[in-house]
Amino acid sequence: MTSQAPKAAVVLLIISLVVSMMLSIKIHNGRDPVSVKTAKGGNSLFTAGFQKALSHFAWMRLIQLRGGMDKVTPERADILIKKYDNLTNLDPMFAKAYEDGALDIGWTKPEKSLELLDKAIELGQIKSWRLPFTAAFIAKMRLQKDPKNLERAIKYIELAANAPDRPSYVKRFEISLKAEVAKDETEVLDLWVKYYTGGSDRFVEMGGRGMGIGGDMEDDGSRRIALNRISKISASIINAAQTQLQGEKDPSKRQALEKRVSDTRKIASQVYGGSRICPKCFKPYQAGDRFCPNDGQSVTPYGICSKCGEVTRGAFCQKCSTPVAK
Repeated sequence: MTSQAPKAAVVLLIISLVVSMMLSIKIHNGRDPVSVKTAKGGNSLFTAGFQKALSHFAWMRLIQLRGGMDKVTPERADILIKKYDNLTNLDPMFAKAYEDGALDIGWTKPEKSLELLDKAIELGQIKSWRLPFTAAFIAKMRLQKDPKNLERAIKYIELAANAPDRPSYVKRFEISLKAEVAKDETEVLDLWVKYYTGGSDRFVEMGGRGMGIGGDMEDDGSRRIALNRISKISASIINAAQTQLQGEKDPSKRQALEKRVSDTRKIASQVYGGSRICPKCFKPYQAGDRFCPNDGQSVTPYGICSKCGEVTRGAFCQKCSTPVAK
């Protein structure tokens, strides 16, 4: 008696293919339009669904192939490049295929991985921040020997940073890349201040008071990172300027250095909302402090009642109700 198992398997495969095509067509209706080349007089919607179904099978086979590789050698990378290229030709909107493909071959064939990501970016219809971010990472980490590749990385990260759904660390990566090409620390400080304030032009006008934190400040961790960088860079700029002042005799140069110190102090104070700032580390200290809690630097105390010596953060002493000078 002839077994019916092979026939049943073929029938099941055909049914699965048809169902997959039907679902793909339905999904296609709700997606951003993608131009699909079809034969003259052909049904472009049916063709798009058929290509989507084929891409599913190609993706599963590619996963199996990649899982069998313990290491991506240059020869294996060439095989993967062709597979990922063919897969994304079948389904140009398959964002994960571009990303996974670039990461798979990025270590061995960085230029080819960027070509794959460029293919997705130039399509202009995949809005994910992950693709340009991955491209920036590869351009920076794998092609850093050539200074021009840093410029490429910056162009990629700018695309990622402008994506509405990107996390805050993408913007910080943009700052770190731009800091490498900045002309001086003042320019780097400006990058961090704009990140912290969300680029608000009213920040300086309002003296930092009453300003909400920037749009990238979605958590306390982001806020602390930005403030820490602003404090360190401010201290570095001022310490360097004060050191130069000690040996500078030219009046115009001394004036420029003094202005740099004054401007940097003002920026640090505004960022911290007018708080008392340590003159050494440029971090705020609290009422009653005589020494900076961060570095031990002597600071001018405030918030101490002149009558009883009680430390208070309010306008009046909570022990004797004497007005406290802030």
